[in-house]
Amino acid sequence: MQDFNHSKSRDLGDILTDTFQYVRIYYNTLGKGLLFFVLPLYLVQAFLLQGYTDQIFANMFQPGDLSAFEDLLTPRYLFSILLSMIAYAMLTIVALKHLALTNSRDSTESVNLIQDSLPLLIKLGILYIILFFIIIISAFFFFFPAIFFGIRLSLAPAALVLENRGIGGSIGRSWELTQGFWWATFSLFLIMYIIVFFCSYAFILPATILSIFFVDTGTITNAGLFSTVIATFMTLSTSLASLFVVLIHLSFGLQFYNIIERKEGEGLRSKIEGLLD
Repeated sequence: MQDFNHSKSRDLGDILTDTFQYVRIYYNTLGKGLLFFVLPLYLVQAFLLQGYTDQIFANMFQPGDLSAFEDLLTPRYLFSILLSMIAYAMLTIVALKHLALTNSRDSTESVNLIQDSLPLLIKLGILYIILFFIIIISAFFFFFPAIFFGIRLSLAPAALVLENRGIGGSIGRSWELTQGFWWATFSLFLIMYIIVFFCSYAFILPATILSIFFVDTGTITNAGLFSTVIATFMTLSTSLASLFVVLIHLSFGLQFYNIIERKEGEGLRSKIEGLLD
């Protein structure tokens, strides 16, 4: 297996290239982790909302009809939202835990990826809620503060998983590391978001085209069968598309290592050179 150097200085282009290089090298174990522990959660969540969201939005445009707001508070909808949060947190854990294991040269078998996953899930869930409220509150003071705080705190999940820090420590660590690297981190997020958007759309587009084609041509006469087949295909496509977010977590993990190497690695080298002198 080709070796991968985690702790080295990288510019933006290197991080983008190395993110896909990492996936190419470790696609087997990383893919298993996503398929076993993340995809099932997204599938269940998607099936729970199948046809349900459309009904809610349709009711919203009915004058005087408050059933849409009542539907938002049903156990089914609330559980699907909770499941979506768990799936996203689990995806974060699999991506960053995989980075940590390959960095320490430990086994990346599936059982190691979910080791201590429950405490991590709880801490990540609390962390994401805190970050959400920070960004929402800062958004009231025009739009830029929300972007500013979002980028300054974007490395908190990496600090929590890669360095096993607490919630407060992870937030402080992200704030410290992104000092002087705000624009680099923002550029990385923007480019990776665009890449992930188009990769995800490539999975969803075929199902959308097929559904439009079958409806327009009347190829399938059995409406029940048609609805089931297309809905299942759309659900699977959407769930698989959600997994592309792993690219963002991997790239931010590499940015985490990159900034540490630049800020702390150079300082350590300077101290060693000073001692030798």
